[in-house]
Amino acid sequence: AIGRMSDVGGEAYITSLMVNAPISMRPEAYGRLVYKTALRRRLIMCGDELRGLALDEKASIEDVMADAERAFIAVRDTSLEDDSLTFKDMVGQFMDQVFDRIENPDKPMGVPSGWHDVDDLLGGWNKGDLIILAGRPGMGKTSAMLSTALNAAKLGARIGIASQEMMHEQVIARMAAMETGINLQKLRQGQLNGDETRRFVKAMGVISDLPIMLIDAPQLTPQRLRMQALRWKRREGLDVLMVDYLQIMSSGGAFRQNDRVAEVGYFARSLKALAKELRTPVIAAAQLS
Repeated sequence: AIGRMSDVGGEAYITSLMVNAPISMRPEAYGRLVYKTALRRRLIMCGDELRGLALDEKASIEDVMADAERAFIAVRDTSLEDDSLTFKDMVGQFMDQVFDRIENPDKPMGVPSGWHDVDDLLGGWNKGDLIILAGRPGMGKTSAMLSTALNAAKLGARIGIASQEMMHEQVIARMAAMETGINLQKLRQGQLNGDETRRFVKAMGVISDLPIMLIDAPQLTPQRLRMQALRWKRREGLDVLMVDYLQIMSSGGAFRQNDRVAEVGYFARSLKALAKELRTPVIAAAQLS
């Protein structure tokens, strides 16, 4: 702008930039230098933010860890270019999906549940969905969840299971009973004959090779679940996340002890937000009173 040359360093400074610029470099190289410098600056700002988070003694350590991971991921995934889809791109993707269904009518839309009636109705478990498996105590919610986990994993789906009610030994014992058809009590007591022992060994070989990731975490908060799911997604890939079960999640003391309705609602909203963030179906067992 006229009369404002001094605001940017004056004529001598502008001339020095023109003289000293390495004109042999291509514009793409300049762009990379600018990008790397901007990324370093963002990392420095992220470091300052992490220090502030760590010094906040009022925040729970789980909240601090979740926010710290979020801040770093935001820097890692940042880009100077806007790679978000335009509306036209979104319409094109939807058209591709419809034509793919026309050409492959038997192909499941989402991750197969293993239950034919459910797959016919819903098309399997779909990205971003929160599915609640609800029932009264003793009606087999956990067994239903583990059954669909086994079925989906055998078809190649990568399954993450967050178990709060059972230790990992108990989860694997139930899977072994499903795979072998042997009574769970007999497996736990080791009362197997020769044929059952062979079936058990074969089943454990199959189960151990399945793309299943498992964490047994009492007092699981939505923040800790999010951290674990993001790690699974980043390291192994994640097609379905399963949580057993909704009511025994922990809010970390964020709600009054007698405000269970609000607390469980908070858990459900957190899981729905996580499903959208991961672009992964989240299945949670829930207990009906």
